[in-house]
Amino acid sequence: MKKIYWISIAIGLLVTVMMEIIFPHYEHWWNSIPGFYILLGWGGALLLTAIKFIAKLFILKKENYYNE
Repeated sequence: MKKIYWISIAIGLLVTVMMEIIFPHYEHWWNSIPGFYILLGWGGALLLTAIKFIAKLFILKKENYYNE
């Protein structure tokens, strides 16, 4: 991918974390953790990737499944 793409993602991530640190909002206990929703989204993406990998291992059949 282009460098500008990755640079813009990094800048967006830094701005998001800085906004959470500068303007905190504590309605729930997890809102007091800086970057909680970023980590939650990252963990969710990892979980979905793991589920996809496990599904490929157990659900997909071999190519010669019907020939046996």
